[in-house]
Amino acid sequence: MMIAILITTVLPLYWVLRTALSSNAGISSDPASVLPVDVNVRGFERVFGMQTTQEALDDGGSGAAINFWLYLRNSVVVATLVTVGQVFFSAMAACSFARLRWKGRDLIFGVFLGVLMVPQIFTLLPNFVLVKQLHLVDSLLGVALPIMFMTPFAVFFLKQFFMNIPRELEEAALPDGASKVRVFLQLVLPMAKAPITTLGIITYITAWNDYWTKLTAGFIAGTGPDAFADHIQKFAQLVDLDVLLPLEEQAAWVDVDVSAFQEGLLELWKGEDGHQYGCPKDWDTEAIFYNKDMAPSTGLSQEDMAGLEWNPDDGGTFEKALARLTVDVNGVRSDEPGFNPERIAIYGIGIQNSGDADGQTQWSPFTASTGDWYYTDKETWGTHYRYDDPGFQSTMDWYFGLVDKGFMNPNGAFSDATSTDIQMGSGKVAMAVHGAWMFTTFAKLDVNVGIVPTPVGLNGTSQSLYNGLGTRLSSSRRTSREPPSGWHSWALGRRRTSSPPTGSSSPRSPLRPVRPSRFSRRPGCPTLPSRIT
Repeated sequence: MMIAILITTVLPLYWVLRTALSSNAGISSDPASVLPVDVNVRGFERVFGMQTTQEALDDGGSGAAINFWLYLRNSVVVATLVTVGQVFFSAMAACSFARLRWKGRDLIFGVFLGVLMVPQIFTLLPNFVLVKQLHLVDSLLGVALPIMFMTPFAVFFLKQFFMNIPRELEEAALPDGASKVRVFLQLVLPMAKAPITTLGIITYITAWNDYWTKLTAGFIAGTGPDAFADHIQKFAQLVDLDVLLPLEEQAAWVDVDVSAFQEGLLELWKGEDGHQYGCPKDWDTEAIFYNKDMAPSTGLSQEDMAGLEWNPDDGGTFEKALARLTVDVNGVRSDEPGFNPERIAIYGIGIQNSGDADGQTQWSPFTASTGDWYYTDKETWGTHYRYDDPGFQSTMDWYFGLVDKGFMNPNGAFSDATSTDIQMGSGKVAMAVHGAWMFTTFAKLDVNVGIVPTPVGLNGTSQSLYNGLGTRLSSSRRTSREPPSGWHSWALGRRRTSSPPTGSSSPRSPLRPVRPSRFSRRPGCPTLPSRIT
């Protein structure tokens, strides 16, 4: 029994080490290997600043400078301050709610728990104002202070334990001259070691991972970067916080050649007020990645794969291709007699973690080509999702019905963290929907990968969601509206480099050019899917 517990405890740590010592390509080609694949220490060299920028880029990194020891120090200091303060003060509040009798106690506790339903973004600005008034902006204490004292969860967690401590112990200590504070420190806390330790671990991990709040607070405080890159899914939140400057009001914007961008690309970064708050850095789209060695053996040529079409009734030629590519453990294809859909050796198409709410690299090419469906009720800044649309629902029924037929891996066939590139690299999946940002990753697989457009749907088009990164200007000088110093040099850079013009195609992909969609993971952002023309 102890050996089983030891293995269960040590195995995750060993797997982290095994992954750290493996190359990116090795992990994809042999994800199930117990030993490290293509053993190297390049990951450690990158973290500790021992790699050149070019070496980092060659390994699939960004090439940005990494000051590991500074980051580690900051994280340790902030996480420790938050954990010690939150556990101690939450224990005091929990003890008061559980052990003391005072008027309105239960009502106040109910209101206190109601705070759990308040989104974190609502408290961001008040917390910043408090930190600013205390002159703690741009300090580690200022980062830790807003969540350093207590949280409703921590108080509720400890209160349930404190309520079960026999009151006789406390009553026995009071006649001997012990104060309420002494009872709390020398009696209640020592008896609560187990829940306090548990809460401390949870709090420390939460504080360690809380990156976005600190970054956003930096923008509000004026201590964030002048110009920064971020994903479109954060665009609405930054606009709501009023931390962005309109680019068209900056003199340097005149020098930016807006005609060089893909059609509709700039509109992705406009707010509801019509101002241009971001400038695109890149754009991404999706396609079908497939195993070129598996397809010919089933009679599917490159032309066949590039001309697939689908419908929600019988799946069209796309489902027929999946039937040829899906093979059970006995080597029988799904379009052959004796096929066993319960025991699959090779799935026709892969999916990670049962898909996401937006389905970007799963079901989006199919829902977008079923008719005129798109995510929200308005082309941009919608107010609700259109998941109740009959065309959307029939498409989803067909798509996830592929699992019942054995064509697509069910939940549990792979771990939730196993992406479809790793699934393909293992040889257990024949094709996957994925994005242009994965070209390098798929190219490094020990698999001959082909790329074709997503299947043509009922509306006669091949569809693909569109998203990308954009550069924005932080409004740290909102009063004067003066552009930060980093803006002019960035704008000059945009004059020297431009996105591919409409009508061009990527040299690494046979995909035809796309018109960008208005896409985001949160309502209020653009959500129209793109169409391959």
